[in-house]
Amino acid sequence: MGLLEFNRQILLDVAKLLFLVGIIVGFLSPLSFTLLLSQILFERSGLWFAFASIISLIAAFLSLNCYMNVARGRLSVAGVRGVIAGALILGTAWLAGFLVIVGFLVIVAGIISYIYRTQ
Repeated sequence: MGLLEFNRQILLDVAKLLFLVGIIVGFLSPLSFTLLLSQILFERSGLWFAFASIISLIAAFLSLNCYMNVARGRLSVAGVRGVIAGALILGTAWLAGFLVIVGFLVIVAGIISYIYRTQ
């Protein structure tokens, strides 16, 4: 195993780790939305809560799919879906006002996967 192959494997492992962070945040976001909604009950509607929760769960399942695709070696699919999942996490985190950096990290994981798709 050469140095380039070693670096490739390290970066793909980092991408898998970042997708795991996206899974955790995606699944925990509806819980935090519930806590936020109970604190500011009259400021935001239930429709906003439902919208943000559904988008967050979709992002979590996309991140899970990306993690499994990276583990299987299907990097092109994982790259495109990872960027989409990161954008969804970024949007819901921005709506809730927390953990915006996680969306960027998942986007970085998607870009890493997409860069190494042909090698």
